Amino acid sequence: MEQGHSRFNKDNQTALIDIDETICFYEDEDNRVYGTAKPNYDNIAKINELYDNGWRVVYWTARGGSEKSKAAGKCYYDLTLNELKSWGCKFHDLCTGSKGYTPKPLYDLVIDDKAKRIEELYWKDLATDICRQRLIIEGTVHNKFTGEQMTQYCHEITEVLKMTAVTSPVCNYDSDYGWCAYHHWKESGMHIYGWDDRKPSFFSVDLYTCRAFEVMNPVNYTKQFFGDNLIEIVWKE
Repeated sequence: MEQGHSRFNKDNQTALIDIDETICFYEDEDNRVYGTAKPNYDNIAKINELYDNGWRVVYWTARGGSEKSKAAGKCYYDLTLNELKSWGCKFHDLCTGSKGYTPKPLYDLVIDDKAKRIEELYWKDLATDICRQRLIIEGTVHNKFTGEQMTQYCHEITEVLKMTAVTSPVCNYDSDYGWCAYHHWKESGMHIYGWDDRKPSFFSVDLYTCRAFEVMNPVNYTKQFFGDNLIEIVWKE
């Protein structure tokens, strides 16, 4: 979910929020043990923002809702409720499939790691043998993103992602927009675009690689790189 997007600033609407692999993650996804999940506070903050903007937030999970769990009499409602509270989650209702707000409610938004838009069903992977990962990081800053800074950013994020540089970063400038940069990697490459002639200044970083990476590594690096100059940052795969 994009932070600060106007279409999420609506009152009296309901959002159904998944829990596992959405606001928390497990070290061993193939052997999931409820109660050992690690919260993702960035994602939790996004859901809390919905709550603060007037949305009705319902955490909607299948914990305990499977036929196997029901047959064994397992219920994870209390455990999940305590987890959400300890992680600082803001919400109105919780459903675990075995207890809680079980009827399917009317809703205006679903946030789930397995959710897809209908348009995505038309996508066909034409090269299943090639890893492709893309991440877009955008933000606003107090002071413009200069060409010298873009060059530094390219060099340093190459190290963060453990990519192999083929050439040095190439920067260009346009008086109507600002600086832009491209860095060629053996594992694909990256672009940076800057919009200086606006308040506040805006930048967009497009990372496209043929080597998998942890999303939060470049995000956290970007936050550190800009420091106090950063106003707001968003990202999406």
